[in-house]
Formats: sequence, structure tokens, C-alpha cells
Amino acid sequence: IVVGDTARSMYFVVEGAVEFEMGDGRMFLSDERAFFGELALFLDQPRSASVRAVGDVEALELTLEDTEAVMALYPKMRRQFVQVSRLRVSTGSRFRPPQWIRDVAAALRRNYLLTSAHPSSAALAAA
Repeated sequence: IVVGDTARSMYFVVEGAVEFEMGDGRMFLSDERAFFGELALFLDQPRSASVRAVGDVEALELTLEDTEAVMALYPKMRRQFVQVSRLRVSTGSRFRPPQWIRDVAAALRRNYLLTSAHPSSAALAAA
């Protein structure tokens, strides 16, 4: 993912860490709770950062097509994601995702790990 690219998908990091490089050169790391790309998906904006894997990373992609199907069933969720996207734009690096989106990311991660042949799935199933 490269700053300035146009795309209509967002990502949830399942495992590993990613590095973000903002258009102004600022950089920061994030871990497996990270999500990114919501500005492109919900606000139709170019990518605001370049994103690179730091080592091995597994991420789930949420495409526009997938989103449209889900959001048709849950229009309130679309409004909430748009609100979060706008908040991220206005607060920049001070952005802290609300609890509900952290819960969504955690549920996606857990569901993915439980339904895949991922090595962590056995540990999660036992928990």
C-alpha cells in the first residue's frame, strides 16, 4: 500500500506488525489489532499512508463489494465507520479507535483464526 494510491478496501491485521509512513514522513508501528484503509473505503480518499509488513503479517481485506453487502444489512454500521474515518482524518496520529471498532477487529481476528488452519487456531479453540 502506497500513500496517494486510490483503492476501495480496508485491512484488519490478524497477526504480525505493520509500519505506517505518513505523507509527511512521520512513521509509526502498529500490531495485530491494527486496521487501516477505512479512509479509502468509506470516504473514497487516496491512501493517506504507505503500509509495510514488519516480518510475517496476516491481514484480512474488506473490499468495497463485501462492505456494500454487509452495510446494506446494517446501515447504522456504515454511518459509524464513516464517523470513525472522519475522526481519524481530523485527529491524525492522536486517533484512538472507539471500543466498538476494536471489538469488531478482535471478532474478525478470532473468527479467522478459529475457522482457518492457522497454527493459533488450536490455542484459541482450547480457550
